[in-house]
Amino acid sequence: MNVKSILLSLWPIPVFLLLSVLLFLPEFQGKTLQRGDTIQGEAKIQGIRHYQENKKPAYIWNPGQFAGMPILYGAPSRTNLLLYVDRIMRLGTERPVNIYFLGFLCSFLLGRLAFKFDNLTSILLSVLTILPLTNLILWKAGHTSKIEVLVYTPMIILGVIYLFERRKYLLGGVIFSYGMGMSLFARHPQMTYYIFMIFLIYGIVKLVQLARKQIELKHLMIGVGMIVIASALSLGTSASKIWTMQVHSEQSLRGKKVLSKVVTNAEGEGSGNKGGLDWDYAMTWSNDWTDLVATIIPGFNGGSSGEPVSTKSESFKNLRIERAPLYWGALPFTESPMYVGILAFFLFIWGANYVKGHFKWWLVSGVVLTYMISMGKNLEWFNHFIFDTFPYYNKFRTPQSILSVTPYFMTILGVMGIHKFIKEGMTPDFNKSFYIAAGSLGALCLAGILVFPNMMSFEAASDARYAQQGIDVSVFFKDRQSMMSRDSIRSLIILLASAAAMYLFAIKRIKAPIMIGVLVLLGLFDNIMVNNRYLSFDDYVSERRINSHYELRPVDEQILSLEKERHAYRVQDLSINTYNSALGSYYHNTIGGYDPVKLRRYQDLLEVYITKNHMPVLNMLNTKYFIGRGQDGQGERMQLNPDALGNAWFINNVMTATTPDDEFAALQTINTAESAAICTKDFADALKLESKQYSTNGSITVTDYNPDNITYQSNNTGDGFAVFSEVWFDGKSWDVSIDGKKVPYYRVNYLLRGLEIPAGNHQIEFKFRPESFFMGEKISLASSGILLLLIFGLLAYEFKNNREGLLSSVVADSGSTTATVTEDVSKSTAEKAKTIKKKTKKKKK
Repeated sequence: MNVKSILLSLWPIPVFLLLSVLLFLPEFQGKTLQRGDTIQGEAKIQGIRHYQENKKPAYIWNPGQFAGMPILYGAPSRTNLLLYVDRIMRLGTERPVNIYFLGFLCSFLLGRLAFKFDNLTSILLSVLTILPLTNLILWKAGHTSKIEVLVYTPMIILGVIYLFERRKYLLGGVIFSYGMGMSLFARHPQMTYYIFMIFLIYGIVKLVQLARKQIELKHLMIGVGMIVIASALSLGTSASKIWTMQVHSEQSLRGKKVLSKVVTNAEGEGSGNKGGLDWDYAMTWSNDWTDLVATIIPGFNGGSSGEPVSTKSESFKNLRIERAPLYWGALPFTESPMYVGILAFFLFIWGANYVKGHFKWWLVSGVVLTYMISMGKNLEWFNHFIFDTFPYYNKFRTPQSILSVTPYFMTILGVMGIHKFIKEGMTPDFNKSFYIAAGSLGALCLAGILVFPNMMSFEAASDARYAQQGIDVSVFFKDRQSMMSRDSIRSLIILLASAAAMYLFAIKRIKAPIMIGVLVLLGLFDNIMVNNRYLSFDDYVSERRINSHYELRPVDEQILSLEKERHAYRVQDLSINTYNSALGSYYHNTIGGYDPVKLRRYQDLLEVYITKNHMPVLNMLNTKYFIGRGQDGQGERMQLNPDALGNAWFINNVMTATTPDDEFAALQTINTAESAAICTKDFADALKLESKQYSTNGSITVTDYNPDNITYQSNNTGDGFAVFSEVWFDGKSWDVSIDGKKVPYYRVNYLLRGLEIPAGNHQIEFKFRPESFFMGEKISLASSGILLLLIFGLLAYEFKNNREGLLSSVVADSGSTTATVTEDVSKSTAEKAKTIKKKTKKKKK
């Protein structure tokens, strides 16, 4: 092995880097996308950044929205040493280039190391895996964590293959642990859960092999043992994220409900005492059969709810609009179809019939599972069973999003078929599989051209709303029909071109590199052209325009001129979508905001009291200013609330309630300035407080404030009971002390914190110290340190010994398409099975 061969083997890396740059070229011209979730995310964390210098320290309580809430669901982590490996793999590039470059690279390494594909075939795998529309739309929508979970999936698959197919236990375990660790670090449990479900099928396949004596029990047990150890290590590397996520989830809308009586639930959250979401709410975004066909023919059911239309379209001619509501599938609305690609689907169906062995059945079953789950309520008998049976599954919504996982498994089987085809050429198996795949998809495309346009209604649920506005919706029907036919023709052309390239190679008219090159170009053309409909360079805007979302309004300036400290007041901003927008939290601490994992207690209060402007509750939340629309709906105006109760106040008396329902109901009648309700079910010792008369002759003020550490000074002539306008979390995460001595505190008025304070002058301190975060960070440091040592130790060993090592696997035959380094996974396993049977026969003799 020499330097020249190494350099020749690495030529795909600059190709991937160049492709990633070209995909997001406007990012290098000072422009960016108006990514909705990112804009909201920037606004909602300003309550933390206001108190940070250089983004340090890493506060984990956000005072900016919903009267204060933890950010444990997305807690920062600064001790995970795997981030240094991650930076190396991303070549120091920035988002979004580094995400997609990493995706290309991981898929390429999967092809080279796991299946021994040559460079060009591995590039085909990368293109068909990373470029499908769903991956680009995730970035456009601001769902960065989703795509970052997905791009590490090839590393997880690679680890599993080394463990169970190659029997390289230590190496496989380390690769699996690294891939899973970084996937967990990206923090999107729904995507990770979907990936786990597909690997569960792999476990079933291995058990079938064991029953058929195709593998040894010892081998399977070693592999499973390594998976358990590797999983524990990967969980440890992100302990602070996973543990805090669990703690937050228990207190959030995903956890158990608090009230036994039904609260009108606008968001559909909460499915009984099991926790999680209601079935109907969770299944709102469920595909129907037309949505599934749209993964093959992108415009089959209209594309999107704001589909770009040409000047020749009926929508433009009649209504003069450049975007039309053409989508007519089962989803409430959509930004794009979940297009996987006609080429990827063609190779998948072909591979499912052409490739042999157990690995094929895992991939086929996994892909079918994703399509079935994506149908949600439209395949209720299946999905209701999973929803009710699988642990934690009922905490997730939008089942159609599982199709984001599909390309990572679908394309493997198709490219495995190509690899086998290059070695074997035309065979009876190839002919049969080729005609099944080309014939079935060709028939579907022809039906989209000749049959479906004449038999479908093309009606959408949204049409009634437009008809009420006097719009002739028949123009939408015509464009939907035209789009179906046009994209069916498009898919048919790509299908025929792909089939022709494969057939010409089969009859030896072209060589393998030409065939692979044509397939790569077709994959690029297919995906990029569809992607450009929904994410084009025209969608990019200047940074100045993005920042315009955060511009100071006159009403903001008015409030800021009256207030010296951000923590001294809260705002209810009714000029925006108060409880689904974080923009109001950019300059002020608010009682609204945007977060999919709000605290359950706050949501209960929100629906029954806050949205109905129940003043005693608004006062106890220190809602000092209201922002509403100006006269005639123009601009905004501010109104001062003189009854807001401030950061903390002394009350006259404590009243007790037997249950949370009683405590919640007490807010209807009590004067929150003078009284507080405490639930004895949670605080039994509160009964002794009820008989006491507390002094209110005194004051309590904030002397030092940062989100995780608030210090007050009290001065009272007699023993008092103070209510703090701060949200209660779980009773364990906040440490409370008086003059340095830790003391117990109470949850009062269903949501806030209360504390007995003795007479005199005292310093009171609230410190946010959740064990899940601080102990989790230590576990993360230790686990990632161990894994980092294993990674570099194994790399050094593999490179030094070079016995079918990682480096030789990447370099060997990297420029040749016809050469093979080793047998594919299925054949290798089949030979091992024969060896096992021979050993068994000898033992019997």
